Amino acid sequence: IDNSLFHSNFGNAIQFIKGGTLNMRHTTVANYGVDASALVLTNFVCDDNDVCLAANMIANVSNSIISGSRGTEVIFQDIFRGDDLRAFQVNIENTIVRTDQGFLDSQDGLFADFYTSICENCPNLQFGDPLFIDISEDDYQLDSLSIARNLGEFISDLPVDLLGVDRDTDTPDAGAFERVDL
Repeated sequence: IDNSLFHSNFGNAIQFIKGGTLNMRHTTVANYGVDASALVLTNFVCDDNDVCLAANMIANVSNSIISGSRGTEVIFQDIFRGDDLRAFQVNIENTIVRTDQGFLDSQDGLFADFYTSICENCPNLQFGDPLFIDISEDDYQLDSLSIARNLGEFISDLPVDLLGVDRDTDTPDAGAFERVDL
């Protein structure tokens, strides 16, 4: 998923069940007005008889925004609870993420080190932080004071944003849109 915008969902915006591979760069996920998460990653699925099937979950997210109206916008579930390192490999960098203590404590603290080992250079979005121009108008371009500004690292095969605007080659913005000051 490159240079993409996901918003106005009636459930989880991006959801992987029973593993898979996700590569997401310069993407904005804005899951506002719904009690569901922006990003759900699991490496298993269980049927009604509690028979579970597992598959590796591999995710690489960079220069993106994962936001919404909930206290945490990510759900991770690893059926192996960290015992098989190949089964749940998630790396996130230069990305705005909203999490709360409930996420960090989930699965007996399996993701307590989220901001030190999984998510590098990832500000934890707080309610009230400037981010988008106008959520109520579905305008997810960056506000002039957005915390996503200058957060990214240049990716040479994504030199322009979703609207065709050239990205800053030194310090591009996170998300699908490069801020243009007039």
